Amino acid sequence: KYYNLADHARKDEYKSLTHAGLTEMIGNEAEWSFGFTFAALAYKQLEMHDLAEHYLNNAISTIREEGVPELFYSKTNIPNDNNPLGWATAMMIIAIDEISIF
Repeated sequence: KYYNLADHARKDEYKSLTHAGLTEMIGNEAEWSFGFTFAALAYKQLEMHDLAEHYLNNAISTIREEGVPELFYSKTNIPNDNNPLGWATAMMIIAIDEISIF
């Protein structure tokens, strides 16, 4: 339920983001920027370098002026207020350091 746009308990907070008639919890979950860096590092360990670079590039695309956000609201490019988030930033630094694409 954390930052799910269909969470009726929090719906007023997300009024400008929610779709009319949104009722399903499944498919409206937050999208975590941390997932890209985790996948990039996992694929590096598996020596699947193309996928590691792909996910690192996806991770880099999540960086905003404020930093690396915790998450994005479902199906949007709008981050929540936890931006920058320390552990997401730390994983980004580790992934960039481990996967040399620059």
